[in-house]
Amino acid sequence: MLKAQPVEDALGARAGERLSEAGLLWAWVEQSGRDSYVYGHAADAGRRDSALQAVSAVWGVRRAHDRMTLADDGEPIGSQDACQSAFDAALTGRTVEFETGSAQIDPVSRPLLRELASLTRRCAGFALVVAGHTDNTGEEDFNRSLSEARAGAVAAYLISAGANAAGLSATGYGSTRPIADNTSEDGRALNRRVEFRVATAPNGG
Repeated sequence: MLKAQPVEDALGARAGERLSEAGLLWAWVEQSGRDSYVYGHAADAGRRDSALQAVSAVWGVRRAHDRMTLADDGEPIGSQDACQSAFDAALTGRTVEFETGSAQIDPVSRPLLRELASLTRRCAGFALVVAGHTDNTGEEDFNRSLSEARAGAVAAYLISAGANAAGLSATGYGSTRPIADNTSEDGRALNRRVEFRVATAPNGG
């Protein structure tokens, strides 16, 4: 039986070769088991996606994780208030959608989450709390568990899209913090949400 380290080294080498063959010389891979972490500074989202696809196509790689930065991420945002405003603006009229009664993120929300992941890179000096909320339909224990699972799924997606795991945390409040009246469908829809709160980094920023 092959030991883990030789397999890991072989997968990393294959992934690097695939990137070179695709002309993606700016990208490189760090291997952890069968998971490949793709690093580099991509000129745009298309080149980033090309690098992920190239590594994902390597036989034996379980998953390619995005750890790349983008040239079009924009300038770093230097204040906590400005970062919060940027997240609020990105979410105006938009929300993260899930499959009914589950923490499965609806594919329609992936572009929004990639945009938010880009913001986390611009706000790298701050922490981000992902907070899940539900309406008051059903048992509160289930609602709290669902809100926690949804917040965790969003945080995991952001990390897979290049957000810094060390600066992210997730929590769920169930139906305890409504922003609208739960007696109408419109109100319940508003209460089913994921919020993003920018906080001071634990190390002081």
